[in-house]
Amino acid sequence: MRKCSIRFIFLGEHTTKLLILMAVWILLSNSAKIYAGEIEEFPFLIVTTDEAPFQYRVNGTQRGDSIDILRAILKEANIETKIKFFPWARAYAMALKKKNVVIFSISRSATREKLFNWCCPLYKIKFKLFKLKKNNRIHIKTLEDAKKYRIAVWREDVRHQYLKTEGFSKFIVVNSDEQTIKLLMLGRTKVIPFNPSSLEFQMEKLGLDFNSVEPVWELKKMETYLYFAFNKDSDTKVVEKFVYGYSRVKNSKLYKDIYNRYDK
Repeated sequence: MRKCSIRFIFLGEHTTKLLILMAVWILLSNSAKIYAGEIEEFPFLIVTTDEAPFQYRVNGTQRGDSIDILRAILKEANIETKIKFFPWARAYAMALKKKNVVIFSISRSATREKLFNWCCPLYKIKFKLFKLKKNNRIHIKTLEDAKKYRIAVWREDVRHQYLKTEGFSKFIVVNSDEQTIKLLMLGRTKVIPFNPSSLEFQMEKLGLDFNSVEPVWELKKMETYLYFAFNKDSDTKVVEKFVYGYSRVKNSKLYKDIYNRYDK
């Protein structure tokens, strides 16, 4: 009985050690698989805001020219990730502060140049100051003239940032382009800065007549490109894979058609 007992104890200890070693091996093996899976899937977050016709939502469906290009990029790069819509100020803050966050469609400017890892330009964008056509009291012959009037801007949008650097101060700051349009139509602001194509699209969407407004000044210094921009601390492998997808899409008919639509 004693020998059996001793043998039983010995076998128990041996078995226990084997089980511990097997458990450790399985844990390390699974950890390696999980880690490899994360690298392979390139987990990152894409953030944006409603700004038709570039990117916007209709009944929960994401649409727009930039969305179409983005989906093509993700497909070519074999990437699956989430595209989240937020108010612009929040999306902008997330891209500034959180690793592996990419924001679009974002205008590249001197103010923003060092804040992001810029990659993959989309298309050229121009801005003009618009007023109500029936308002004959507004006369703008220089940028200085425009500073006399109340101007509605989207909070922390590139137009807001640019006009501040130019010395504008009579702002009505809102949280969307739609609000700036409504303020103009109600006469509560005198001028709004807008990309012509975007303004026409958004006014039609709101059931408003685009012919009721007219440009009074071109903001030539604001002419730039819209981009995808990564947080500065993003994993280089994430950026490289995204850029690879973009390089494949850049030569496609889809990209060229959209690019030519705005690059005029």
